[in-house]
Amino acid sequence: MDVAGRDDVPMHQHTRGQLLTTSWGTVSCETADGLWPISSNNALWIPGGQMHRSTVSSGAQIVIIYFAAQTVQLPSAACFLTLTPLVREMMLHLARLGGDYAAETRHSRIANLLIEELSEAVVDRLYVAMPADPRLRRVAYIMLEEPGDRRTLSEWADVASMSERSLRRQIERETGMTFGRWRQQVQLAVALRELRSGVPIKIVADKLGYESIAAFSTMFKKHLGRPPGRYVSTSPESGH
Repeated sequence: MDVAGRDDVPMHQHTRGQLLTTSWGTVSCETADGLWPISSNNALWIPGGQMHRSTVSSGAQIVIIYFAAQTVQLPSAACFLTLTPLVREMMLHLARLGGDYAAETRHSRIANLLIEELSEAVVDRLYVAMPADPRLRRVAYIMLEEPGDRRTLSEWADVASMSERSLRRQIERETGMTFGRWRQQVQLAVALRELRSGVPIKIVADKLGYESIAAFSTMFKKHLGRPPGRYVSTSPESGH
């Protein structure tokens, strides 16, 4: 259990499963599937034995709860779990304790309730497919930081020091998507993180480079099946 901000760490694995969220700032976790932008209103579940690495922005706080394999029935692959205010507060409380605790105590009862609540959590697997090529990864990280960047394919090819044709082919080979669809996946992942953190829809639309809320909402609903308002945080911290 950890509530401290951390720098980048190399790819590694744990025997126990982990549930990660953030109490402040931006946190992203990379797995074999791709990059998962974590908000304060969702948590990333990483099963035991899965390789991963976390990137924590300056001043951010990451919250990690570890679970023994036999204590929790959660998916066998990494996924997002939507946090209710109750689950979030239980995670923060247990993380502050640090270390393990004895059975049949108040803390163990809270942990058991947390496990029960997690079994009902909404599962989401919208992540950013990350290419292995370091040139393409640089493009991905720039897009995550500036999701409204409207550079053309040719301009992104210059950033990656590749030809436009090579960039298009390499992205399709490594992610299974066209460059345009991959860029949209990055935008959707960022949009979900912001919305779940309580950022107003208009600000999210502006950040992604849309001229109107309507245009952003149309794109969002087309790809996720629901309007962005369904994802806006209603937690006390969000002010909504």
